[in-house]
Amino acid sequence: MSSLLINPASESDEKFLVKLLKKLHIPVTIVSEEDKLDYGLLKAMLESENDDLVPEERIMKILHKNNHPS
Repeated sequence: MSSLLINPASESDEKFLVKLLKKLHIPVTIVSEEDKLDYGLLKAMLESENDDLVPEERIMKILHKNNHPS
């Protein structure tokens, strides 16, 4: 089964969605910005598994996509 990643616009929206999903008996896992960044870097490493290095351009693209200061 696949998963959904939802980015609520505010903390109150997040609380509302979590409460609603729990009421519907749908499991909820909160993923931090750092977790999302780690996932992106892991994905880049796995895609480049046969290479010696992950290209710096690929890492920088992921960092900028996640608004992470480099």
